[in-house]
Amino acid sequence: MDARQKMFGDYRQLKAAGVQVTGGARVTVAVAANRTAVICFKRTAKNPVVFEIGRNARVTITDDCSPTLPALSDVVAGPGSAVDYFINAQTGLPAAFCYQAELSAESSFHWYFWLRSHASSDGVISINQAERSSGSIFGGLVSDEQSEFTLRLTNNHRAKHSRGVMDVKAIGRGSARLTIDGLIRVASRAAFTDSYLTQDGVLVSPAAEIRMVPNLEISNNEVKASHSATVGQLDEHAIHYLTCRGLTPAVARRLLVKGFFGRLLEKIEPPMIKTEFSRLLADV
Repeated sequence: MDARQKMFGDYRQLKAAGVQVTGGARVTVAVAANRTAVICFKRTAKNPVVFEIGRNARVTITDDCSPTLPALSDVVAGPGSAVDYFINAQTGLPAAFCYQAELSAESSFHWYFWLRSHASSDGVISINQAERSSGSIFGGLVSDEQSEFTLRLTNNHRAKHSRGVMDVKAIGRGSARLTIDGLIRVASRAAFTDSYLTQDGVLVSPAAEIRMVPNLEISNNEVKASHSATVGQLDEHAIHYLTCRGLTPAVARRLLVKGFFGRLLEKIEPPMIKTEFSRLLADV
């Protein structure tokens, strides 16, 4: 059984949707121009995956990670294409974790993720934008027990009139150590960029640590760009209020954590990804 079949099952069925899967050291998934496709796969082989999205194609991708195998994906989005990509690492983050998107003019790309860190690892999620493209990163992260995780997020604006949003929420449990390093980079030729970065963290345990590091690198004055970062604890007044109405403290805290992550659901548009994110949120 080759890597294509391990990861994509009967990948030949995708041909009807204009999707061609080829194997080798890297698995390449090519979506024909003007097609609409839903691609679901599992990381059951170590091969990197490259997605080539044709002009004006509409594609939804779900990627189920394995904590024992690397998660490496490159996406090249053709002109006018629209791509929604969901990274699901509920069972644990792999040691090698890198996702990159290369956009073309007037394309739209959204990374969505749900990550759960149980050990030590580093991860990268990035977008390289083009003229009049739009790229966003929305995600939730749970850092458990004694895990140590650094996540680097980059929205790289390289041409005029591009737009971007990054909104990430994370909680720290046990004695977890978590760093989220977010960067908006605007090149000198990227006038009229409009980009925002929001990073919010909640410490569920007093022994946990979360570092939010928002950064701006702006080389053009005709742009809109801003960032914000917060790290706090669960609202003890809200916990007291809920316990006075019959809930245990543990249940009260769990409800508040769900509410914290639940704000992301409002920003997830694809119904398939929204449903899966909601299901994973139920297990927080």
